[in-house]
Amino acid sequence: MDDFTTLIIRKFLEPIGLFDRYHSRFESQGYDCEEDLCMLDDSDLDQMQINDLTDRCEILAAAKTYCKSGPGEVYHWLRQFSLEKYHSKIVQLGYNSLCKCKQIAEMDDFMDDVEIMIPGHRKRVIRMIEKLKEGNVIISEPEQPLAIGCWMKPEPLQKAEYEFLCIKAFVKSPESDSMCIQERFMIDTGSDVVTLQPEIIEILGLNIIRTVTSHGVHSVVEKQLYAAVFKIRDVEIDIEVMKESYNSIGVCVMRHFRHYIDDQTHLWLRKCEDK
Repeated sequence: MDDFTTLIIRKFLEPIGLFDRYHSRFESQGYDCEEDLCMLDDSDLDQMQINDLTDRCEILAAAKTYCKSGPGEVYHWLRQFSLEKYHSKIVQLGYNSLCKCKQIAEMDDFMDDVEIMIPGHRKRVIRMIEKLKEGNVIISEPEQPLAIGCWMKPEPLQKAEYEFLCIKAFVKSPESDSMCIQERFMIDTGSDVVTLQPEIIEILGLNIIRTVTSHGVHSVVEKQLYAAVFKIRDVEIDIEVMKESYNSIGVCVMRHFRHYIDDQTHLWLRKCEDK
């Protein structure tokens, strides 16, 4: 398994927190190219013996929105002709997309720079680039979601009648160099608060910032609010957290992102002014 193939699997599984758990299964079963990841379905997960319903949901949601990278396009183009060993050098020289490879003019200079010295390989590269130029290749760059959620029942609410939109995200203390842990949150669009399970608040060592009065239907309860930071990819949001038996986020977090929701997935997109 070469380094770039491992990188492809990491790029796919790491954002959903499943790289350590499943990367060896993807590698051993041959699901190691971007074309495979775009087309994953239930039968593929059966083949890899991925049986956890939550993990299956998140993997299929990620597959639905997976976009090939420029270097990935180059890698698979080279691999079709058994020339992937030149991939690293080609990308280092700035030919990191098929569009750029299509613009190669001086074939001999290019192959000398890449150190393609085997005569048969040089002839093969010339044919490849000529076909590439004839094909009018267009590489689109669709927007990559910051995170992908899905419909499911979170662990504390397994007996609920309906599924909820859920997302994996990181949470940490505002203190510098603090621990950052990944948790699954239920989306609660009818609330303006963030809730965390007591044990997570304790692990993170969150500090109390104030006490508020919570008015329920039958009672009034005083609850403590803790300072924390919610993080998806490179977006960090200061939040106030309340103890609860389940983790949830409300509109106070939702409003910082754009969203696309259908019957399977929930895409978290960067706000336009942040692009």
